[in-house]
Amino acid sequence: MCQPTNQLKLCTCATNELRKVPATWEFHRFVEGKDHYIIGLMVGPPPISLEEDEANSTRLQARLNEPDAFDVDLNPQPNDRLVLCFRTNQGTYHYGYEFTENQWTAIDYDPFGWEQHHALAKKGCLEE
Repeated sequence: MCQPTNQLKLCTCATNELRKVPATWEFHRFVEGKDHYIIGLMVGPPPISLEEDEANSTRLQARLNEPDAFDVDLNPQPNDRLVLCFRTNQGTYHYGYEFTENQWTAIDYDPFGWEQHHALAKKGCLEE
């Protein structure tokens, strides 16, 4: 269970209320041999400036790689993925990360591509 702090925390609590929470996360486990294709087009929210997007991604990546970022040990393995979702009045913004070389690294979020070789393993809310 999460305890309030001044740092962003990825919590496994309140998952039954995720649709009402403004910020959520999903952990996707790499599945060897999975080859599931989905065809479609993701429609995103209005773009934010490249500078703001990169700054957000960098700050989030730094936090993800701190030892107390999660309220549980996800035991991430190489090629596992994590997406952080922020709902605003303009739309939902996604920040994708892949676990490589023992750390989270920013990658593009493509929900259809991620489904091809990964399975949703855990999800939760982001709290401060």
